[in-house]
Amino acid sequence: MLSRLSRFLQSRRLDTAPWVCPRSYRSSTCHTISNSVKTTNRPRKSPLVGRQAPLTLTPAAVVRIKELLRQRPDAVGLRVGVKTRGCSGLSYTLEFCTDGQREGDEAVEQDGVKVFIDRRAQLSLLGTEMDFHEGVLASEFLFNNPNVKGTCGCGESFHL
Repeated sequence: MLSRLSRFLQSRRLDTAPWVCPRSYRSSTCHTISNSVKTTNRPRKSPLVGRQAPLTLTPAAVVRIKELLRQRPDAVGLRVGVKTRGCSGLSYTLEFCTDGQREGDEAVEQDGVKVFIDRRAQLSLLGTEMDFHEGVLASEFLFNNPNVKGTCGCGESFHL
C-alpha cells in the first residue's frame, strides 16, 4: 500500500511538499508526506504527579462544621454546591448530608469532617478554601475561590 502511494506521489511530484492536515482531520496524529508516509505522534501527557485539592477547610471552618454536625446527629457531613442565582450568576449552597456520598460527588475529609462536593460544582470549586468568619453582626462561611472572575456588589453571587 505504501509503495503504491509513494509511486503515485512521485508521479504527481508531491513527494517533496509536506501535506498539512486539514482542521477536520487534526487529532493526536498528523501526517507528513515525503518519499513515504510518516506519522508524527504527539508525546503522551505524563500521569498527574500532584493533584490540586478540590476544597480545603480552614481550622475555623472545621470547628464550625463540627458544631453544626453535633446539632444534627443524622447528618454525616456537609454538602457544598453551586446554584444559578443572584446578580452575578452563581451562588454557593450548603446543606446537611444525611444520605452519604451521592453518585458523582467528591468527598473531602479533613480533620474528622466530611464535606461532599456536588458533581455539578466540582469544576467551579476546584482549589477553593472554605473559611468561617464570626463577626459582631453576622457569622458566615467564606469561600476563597481562585476560579472566580467577578462578584456582584453584595458579594452573594459570582461568575467564572
